[in-house]
Amino acid sequence: VYGPNLRASCRRLEDAGWLRTLRAPNLQLAVELTDAGRAVAQPLLPAGGTSATDLAVELNGITYQACRGDFVVRLDGSTCLQLWNKEGR
Repeated sequence: VYGPNLRASCRRLEDAGWLRTLRAPNLQLAVELTDAGRAVAQPLLPAGGTSATDLAVELNGITYQACRGDFVVRLDGSTCLQLWNKEGR
């Protein structure tokens, strides 16, 4: 039902401990954030979708300034978290 890129991306995020994959009997796929995933995502999830100011986001011990984050699944199946600051970079 789902392409290999989506399944592989979910598997990588699950291996990192950031989400839990849920599969329904009808083969629908759903994911939920774990506590660790929520801790990473929470600063990037204000009510409006984009923070009015840059916030400190720590990933793997490195602090970044970001007002928005997008989870990206590339065509080759690799993934990344793309962070944006108020300057659009």
